Amino acid sequence: MAEKYIFGYFRTIEAAQKAAEELKNHGFNDLQIDRFSPMSGGNHHDFDDDFENPFTNQAISLTTSTLGSPNRNNDYNILAAAHPDASAMAGGSGFNTPEDVCLTVFTDPKRYDEAYALLEKAGAKL
Repeated sequence: MAEKYIFGYFRTIEAAQKAAEELKNHGFNDLQIDRFSPMSGGNHHDFDDDFENPFTNQAISLTTSTLGSPNRNNDYNILAAAHPDASAMAGGSGFNTPEDVCLTVFTDPKRYDEAYALLEKAGAKL
């Protein structure tokens, strides 16, 4: 019988790890957590206070200070700085609080609904 998979999206690594532990407690052991983002850098929920503190660490660029993006090259930084989230002029549908952490669960089709319910209970966007 073929395996099925479910993608559950979270805003933080910690939330995905908590959901993964709950799934493991119920016998789902084939799991994977990945982070992805249309912007390189990270999610502002996971930033290190020492790195992001404007008083102790001077920002190199607009994208470094607002998007957490590494200082890659000028072409990339100019394009990323044009995004509304970099200018603080974002509307209601920007990347400012994305579900950029994906918990993938591989399961037997007979247990699909159980895994789906556990992800839903953990607050995953499905």
